[in-house]
Amino acid sequence: MPGQPTGGLHEQNANTVIAQWLNNTGRQWHALGERTRTIIGSNDRPDIVIAEGGRMPVIVECEYDDKPNPAVADAQKRLGKTLVGETRPFTEVIAVGIAAACKNDSETQFRQRLENNEPILTVQLVSQAGENTVKVWPNRPLPATPNDLVAYCEYAQVPQSVIDQESASVARQIDAAGQKLLDGIALTSAAGATLAALRQLTGCDHDESATRTAAAIWLIAIDLQNDL
Repeated sequence: MPGQPTGGLHEQNANTVIAQWLNNTGRQWHALGERTRTIIGSNDRPDIVIAEGGRMPVIVECEYDDKPNPAVADAQKRLGKTLVGETRPFTEVIAVGIAAACKNDSETQFRQRLENNEPILTVQLVSQAGENTVKVWPNRPLPATPNDLVAYCEYAQVPQSVIDQESASVARQIDAAGQKLLDGIALTSAAGATLAALRQLTGCDHDESATRTAAAIWLIAIDLQNDL
């Protein structure tokens, strides 16, 4: 069971060390473990919660890897739930396996393994794929280093549902800009030649695709200029 003694390094202590290490690794992160934040409507507390201002918190569930798909069952229980103080339910949770070789470590030895980026972890992403459908990727735990876990945590702070919403919004802006460009060119005396040149430059077969591509390049250029 999670949190029960397993040799020298209890699971809950391992979780705390991982949270402390993540807290010192991720920029502007506030990583909390072990079981310090509560899920709305219950007394359930995730193993590790990572928060950064303005972004989606990340839940990380951890277990020793002495059974298949460690921590996946715990991760599934968090899907659709919301932490106290938050508004959005979790659609993705990170399930982490800790190498059984770490069971006899002291906290100092385990922390050193993390700092040395030893491949002592496994990772699986547990996602809400539909109302009653859960997706676990990959099917088998993926060997990972602590730095790999940082990358997964960074990814999970922007859920796929949010990415899809933002992508749709950007697509609508590009479509609108492309249509305005097409309408403007159509009013000129050299519309045919201009659109032919635009199709050639963009490699598109149709006027709508050419003006849409040109609008996308234009908007990206503006965004890049603003960043610079």
